[in-house]
Amino acid sequence: MVILELLDEVCYRLRRANQHGRRVGLGVTYERMEGGFWKAKTLSRHTNSPEELYPELLALLE
Repeated sequence: MVILELLDEVCYRLRRANQHGRRVGLGVTYERMEGGFWKAKTLSRHTNSPEELYPELLALLE
């Protein structure tokens, strides 16, 4: 749920600035300065829609 809330905020800011993005990334840290991961993906088209980006973020968790 936290991911969706953060995504909504980012997409709102993109729309407000009339911007779109094509690269989505997700970083998770398990402990301070140790453990975790960063994954990213380039999409086939630009978007600022949370409905389009949320499934892509979930796929990065797999």
